[in-house]
Amino acid sequence: MSVIRKKVSDLVGREFDRLVVTEYLGLGKHSKHYWRCTCKCGGEIVLPTYRVTGKTTSTKSCGCLRSEKLRVNRKDSTTHGLYRHKLYAIHSGMKQRCHNPNSQRYKYYGFIGISICSEWEENFMSFYTWAMGNGYEEGLSIDRLDSTNGYYPENCQWVTISENSRRMNEGKQRRKVQENTRCKEES
Repeated sequence: MSVIRKKVSDLVGREFDRLVVTEYLGLGKHSKHYWRCTCKCGGEIVLPTYRVTGKTTSTKSCGCLRSEKLRVNRKDSTTHGLYRHKLYAIHSGMKQRCHNPNSQRYKYYGFIGISICSEWEENFMSFYTWAMGNGYEEGLSIDRLDSTNGYYPENCQWVTISENSRRMNEGKQRRKVQENTRCKEES
């Protein structure tokens, strides 16, 4: 039984997104037609026809587009160079707890209205400067003085993780006592 091969259209010279087809390379793996493409950035890539012309599966560049998008999405981290610093993780954690409904801790923060001051929210370096000027050291955790208010310079301090856990447990105990007192008053 012979295999019927479709005639391949000549794509040389045609543009697809950032790619220009420069050469037909022939049949390759799995009897697919392969093309050499040059990207607008100067890079080259070899692709099968369906990756060049496909409506949903097309390749748009040699990889430079992905790099550009990553750079834009990580703009904050690349401008200050501190995205591996512990404070960057603390800052990101605050934002997740307060704004991301998919965060495990959201129900204890964002859901009940705990927020972050706009200066810290929009600018990591503002938070970093405050932290360094207000006693931050490796191994400390951010703590809100008044747990009913958000993350603001006047409401935050640096404490050890064990101190933060102790304060959190005291708050839970206080709330339980208040709930029990309220229930007894109502009955």
